[in-house]
Parts: sequence; C-alpha cells; structure tokens
Amino acid sequence: MKRAIVAIVTDYAPPATRGGAVRALTAMTGAIHDRVDLRVITRDHDALTGAPLEVDSSDRWVRENGIQILRLSRKAVILRSLHRTIAETGASNIFTNSLFSRLTQKLLARRCLSSTALPPLVIAPEGELDAGALAVKPLRKHVWLSLATRTGLLRNVTWKAASEIERAAIRRAVPGATVTLLPYVTRPTPALGQRGTKVTGNGRLLFLSRIAPKKNLRFLLQCLRNAPQGTELTIVGPIDDTAEWESCKRIIRSLPPGVQARYLGEVAPADVWRHYQAADAFVLPTLGENHGYAIEDAVRAGCPPLISDRTPWSFLGDEAAGFVLPLDDSATWTAAIADIVAMDEDRHAAMRARCHAVARRLTSDEKLVDGYVRLLTGTPTD
Repeated sequence: MKRAIVAIVTDYAPPATRGGAVRALTAMTGAIHDRVDLRVITRDHDALTGAPLEVDSSDRWVRENGIQILRLSRKAVILRSLHRTIAETGASNIFTNSLFSRLTQKLLARRCLSSTALPPLVIAPEGELDAGALAVKPLRKHVWLSLATRTGLLRNVTWKAASEIERAAIRRAVPGATVTLLPYVTRPTPALGQRGTKVTGNGRLLFLSRIAPKKNLRFLLQCLRNAPQGTELTIVGPIDDTAEWESCKRIIRSLPPGVQARYLGEVAPADVWRHYQAADAFVLPTLGENHGYAIEDAVRAGCPPLISDRTPWSFLGDEAAGFVLPLDDSATWTAAIADIVAMDEDRHAAMRARCHAVARRLTSDEKLVDGYVRLLTGTPTD
C-alpha cells in the first residue's frame, strides 16, 4: 500500500537541539515514519543565531533514519520557492511546528496568494500562543497574529495542541480555530546509574533550560538572595537572550556568602541525564509551558521538580512528587528552596520514588501514534 506523503516545515530538526520543539518533532517522526512518507524541510543553520549546524550536505535531499530531509542554506531560505519545493515532493499534507517561524510565514503567505488549491496545513505552535510566550516581544507577535487573522492567512488551518492548556491558548489567539488535542509522543528513559545520597544542609539545584525571559531564570536568582547557606545552583542551557543573561550575571555576583550559582553552558542531549542525577531538585519558574520536556526528564530521572503553576505538570504537587508554586509570591519559592536544603535522605528518597511512579505512567500507546498518523495525513477518525 502506498504511504501518504507529508511535508514537515520546521526551523529546527536534528542536529539542532534548541528547545522542546526538536524533541517533540524527533519523537513524532520516529514513531510514524514507517507509516507515513515524511519529507522534512528545515535549515542548515540555527534560525536564531545563524550559526551553521554540523550537517553533511545543504540544499539537497538526503535520507536519514528512514526520513527524507532537505536542509536549506541561508541563501536558499530567502530565494528558494518553498511552495515549489513542497509541490515537487508530491505531499498531500503539510505540518509545521511554529506559527512565528519565517518559514511558516512564507508558507502561509503563499497559500493566501495562490490561485490553486494547496495541501491542507497543520500547525503545532509548541506553546508559542500561551500568555507567557506572547509577553516576550509582544508587539511583533500581536501584529503578525492580527494580520494573519484579518487577511485570512489562517483560514482552513488545523491546529495541534499538546494539552488542554494549549488548546485554550490557541482558541484565545485564533477564535474559531479547529484544534486537535494530541499529547506528545514520549521517549523511553535511558538506564541511569545510582545517584548519591542527599546531604542535609546542602541543596543542589539544577536549572536546565534556555536562558530567555520566558524561562524566568532571573526570578529564580532573585529568590536565591534570601536562600540559606548550602544552596548551590547549576545553570545549563543555551543563551537565547544576551540582555537577560547580563541581568542574571549581575544578580549572581550579588548573591550572599554560602549561596552559589555557576553556569556550565550548553550540553549535548545525551549528557543532560548526569546533571539530573547529580541534582537534588530541578527548578524552572517558567512563565508557561505547553509540555515541558525538561520537567518530564527530571521526573524520569527521579529529580524532584520545583516549578511554576503554569505548566501541565501541576499534578506533581498533589502527588508530593515535586513543588508547584505561583510566581506572584517569591517568598514561597525561597521557603521551598530552604526545604530542599534541609531535606534528609529518607524524605528525599520518598520524593524520588514518587517521581519514578509518575514516570512509569508516561508511556505512549499505539492509539496516540494512530492519532498523529490521522492528523498528518488527513485521515478521518473512525
């Protein structure tokens, strides 16, 4: 039986590692590529910084892990017809994982101006439409949203949400939107070594995320100004916003004696697990997440999360597998950090065990994979 051809347009695909969107795309394509003929159109460089990626070839199709991939050079992104490239694949459907990507904007404009029918389009905004994300560079985003809705650029688009929170955010931003709810395809937890014993009076905190206003590292560092001695924060992740990082560095220099914060830079995906294993808690005071892969990884590694109440993981607080706190009360964050520092091994081990219990429930089933196949190919639901 001939498989349906689906074109995937994305700013980030492996070997890029930036953010959860790459994780989501990799997991989805890995789960469905034996049932759908996927043609991925992406960049050979980082869309944010322009830095080249380590790829074997640019501007030509290559086959990797059973998937056809075209990585466009910076020149080709500007000059090459995205519509013609997709047409040449014979794709019957198109999927993109960003609304604000220049590639997506180019695609939407071509759909609006074309006199011929173009393949159906599915957009998975990956949290771009939640309030926290829209608050970052809001003018540019709101102008584009207003233009897109008023001119009909988003007409006949199907949206994919990963959670009820994201579905509500999409419908607020795009009234009348058709939204399909599909949780993320999850990946298995790798074999992890034995972690060390929790030392009372010492709290090893881990911030593993992009350094950007939405991730709210500055708020966490401000909370550390009142944290007890023995608090140690390790910061891991790429610097997306240099002004934000400069503000963070000023706070780090002002931390009191006995409270430390160090930045290790960006690490390869395979290396993140050892950081979770070495930490007593994962901390992310995010302004909003539609999934939060870093939170999921922390749970899988048995590293109790201390997170804001703006993610789909708020149930961790109810199950005593982590701390879930509001962002309008920094004192509660400082108190939670003090609690982690004072925690003994027995109590920490019990919390780790509850994390592992949650992790055992995070397994994608065949029904979810079927849902992705139907969404991307436009197959009606039975």
